[in-house]
Amino acid sequence: MSQLNNYEAALIDLVTSAEHAGGPVFRTVRGVSGGYRPFLRDAIRREPMPAAFVAFIEEPTAPEVAPSRRGPQFAVMIAARNLRETGDPRGDDVDNIGAFTALASARAELDDVEIASGILLQSLSVRFLDGDDRVAVYELRYRAWPVVTKLLVPNAPEDLQATVTPETVDVTLTWELPTELVEKGDIELYKVYRKRAAESSFVIQAAVSPREFAVTLPDQPTGESLTYHVVSANEGGESDPSNAVVVVL
Repeated sequence: MSQLNNYEAALIDLVTSAEHAGGPVFRTVRGVSGGYRPFLRDAIRREPMPAAFVAFIEEPTAPEVAPSRRGPQFAVMIAARNLRETGDPRGDDVDNIGAFTALASARAELDDVEIASGILLQSLSVRFLDGDDRVAVYELRYRAWPVVTKLLVPNAPEDLQATVTPETVDVTLTWELPTELVEKGDIELYKVYRKRAAESSFVIQAAVSPREFAVTLPDQPTGESLTYHVVSANEGGESDPSNAVVVVL
C-alpha cells in the first residue's frame, strides 16, 4: 500500500470514529479512488447521510513550490440531509444530525492529529460546496505535513576544574557529566571555551568526545588572566556554560 493510501485509510478511520451524543455521526464513510472530481458533489448526495468522502487532491512537488504548500492534500467532503420541509440541513433536528454538527465532529477527530509517525494533519480550509433546502455539502481540506521536532539541548557540564603543570604552559581541564539528564537531549560533544583578559567574548578552543571528561590545552598565554568554561552540545545547540575557572600562568 502506498503512502498516500495509508494516509487516506487513516483519515477514513478517524472520520468513522467521529461520535455525537454517544453514537456514530456518519452513516457512510468511504475513500474515493482516483482523487477529487467535481461529480463527487452529486455522488455524495445519493449516499445514506450524514456521509463523508475522503479524496486525495494534489501533492505539489515542483522545486519552485513554497515549503508552506508542500505535502499531500486531501479533501473530506461532508453531506447532511434534513427531510423535514421546515428544516435546515445545516442544523440538527430531532431525527437528523445537521451539517454543522457533522463538520464539528469530523474536525474534532482530524485537526492537528498525527496520522502516521511524524506526520500531522494540518487544516487548510473549510468551505461550502453545494446545497439546497434539504441537503448541504461542505469540504474540509487537509495537508499531511511532517511534524517538526526541535532537538532538546543537553544540560551543562558540572564541576569544571583546572590544573596547571608548573614546568609547562599547558592547562588541563576536567569536568563531570550533568547530573540532570531527564527530558534533555543527548550529548554529542563537549566544547571548551576560553576568554583572555583583553577579549570581550569566549572563543572555542577544543571539541571533545562525549565519552571524555578532560582536555589539555597546550601553549596557553602567560602573564594574564584566562577564563575557561565548557558546554555540552548536540544538533539542537549548546547548553548553558559550566562554572568558570580562572587561570594565570
